[in-house]
Amino acid sequence: MNRTLYHYRAMLINAFDGNGTKIATARDIGNYAAGFVFGSNGISWEDTRAMFDRVQGNLITSRPEPMVSTMAQYAGFIHGYNMTGKFLKIR
Repeated sequence: MNRTLYHYRAMLINAFDGNGTKIATARDIGNYAAGFVFGSNGISWEDTRAMFDRVQGNLITSRPEPMVSTMAQYAGFIHGYNMTGKFLKIR
C-alpha cells in the first residue's frame, strides 16, 4: 500500500446534492447515516444535536461537534425526516 496514494480516501456522493458533485469521506457517511436514523425516527433536530454533542463529550458534559460533522448529520437528518420522520410525531 502506498501511504501517499491511500492517505485520504473519499468518493463522490449523490445524497447531499442530487448530482454527485460532493465528495464524502467514511466519516461523512457515518455522520450522514446517524442523522438519517434520528430524522427518520421523528426525533427533533434539537434533541438530535443534544445527543450528538453529548456523545462527542463524555456523556456527562456536552462538547460541540465540528461543523463538518454537523453538516453531514443535518443532511442525513433532513433526508430521513423527509422520507419517513415527517409522518411521525415530532416532539
